[in-house]
Amino acid sequence: MWTFGKLQFCGDGMKVLALLEKDAVNVPLMLFTGTLRVRVLEARGLRPTEWSRRFNQNEKNETAAIDAYVNVDWDEYHVGKTLVRPKTNEPRWNEEFIANDVHSGRAIGFTVFHNCVMPPDDFVANTRIPFDDLKIGSCNDIWVDLEPHGQLHVVIELHGSAVEDSYWCPQQFPDSTCKTPQGLQLLCNCGPEKKN
Repeated sequence: MWTFGKLQFCGDGMKVLALLEKDAVNVPLMLFTGTLRVRVLEARGLRPTEWSRRFNQNEKNETAAIDAYVNVDWDEYHVGKTLVRPKTNEPRWNEEFIANDVHSGRAIGFTVFHNCVMPPDDFVANTRIPFDDLKIGSCNDIWVDLEPHGQLHVVIELHGSAVEDSYWCPQQFPDSTCKTPQGLQLLCNCGPEKKN
């Protein structure tokens, strides 16, 4: 769970759980349109999850090496997948992916998996970075924290433009769920910001 101003978000940050203020609140949305260039460099501190250790005879082996790869996406659109780096908790990839057609994107996501002999592959860790946290037109060379464990070193370049959209949430909470034009689900009575 993370907080933005007076709002609390969960999961991928796209659902509003609670409004903590009585009066109407503007909910800013930074949307990126353009080209996304991502270089996945390396990871450190990766650990197998309890689920992925379910067949391991040594139950306390939390530092067992994994066969790691990373899926890269923006919102719900797949950008790429790194090669598998076997038997390591500190894999190095140095692989680049380009998405030329990002339109009204909210965030870039990274998900680390353990490559299993029998599908499906085991989840290891993930993170999402809102485009609003990145500088457009420059090289964002960053280490990001992964949940539940580890860090990922990435270089992200954005070439394009960002637009801020704003929606309002009144103080009452009817049972209905509404969506912004970009698909943001709000668990309150919401609509486009009204200008006087």
